[in-house]
Amino acid sequence: MIFIVFFGLIIVVVIGLNVLDNNNINKIEQYFKAQHCEAINYVNGQYFGVCKENIIIVKNGFSVDISKPEKVIFYKDIKELKKEDKKLIVITKNNKIDLEFKDQNNTNDFYIKVQNRL
Repeated sequence: MIFIVFFGLIIVVVIGLNVLDNNNINKIEQYFKAQHCEAINYVNGQYFGVCKENIIIVKNGFSVDISKPEKVIFYKDIKELKKEDKKLIVITKNNKIDLEFKDQNNTNDFYIKVQNRL
């Protein structure tokens, strides 16, 4: 009987976390739509997209604060853009940011969209 209650609690927690995660994904997708972003990618718990005036990076987690994205890279601050296999390296005035992709096609699409904005 104790095992049934224990496994029941585990199942309730897993279902709750799944619902919370889906709610976060909807918030993030709506945020990117409102910003008129394109080429949105999700890799390693991060969403990033090519938007009107910048590249926006949002981390997915238990609590998502869309009012403060993880990083915002303005196109005017980009000094250099490098493409290496499944990685895009953005060098700005202040730092270097690596964006990793699932495959080469996503990397190429994102690179072309950013190049068109520069």
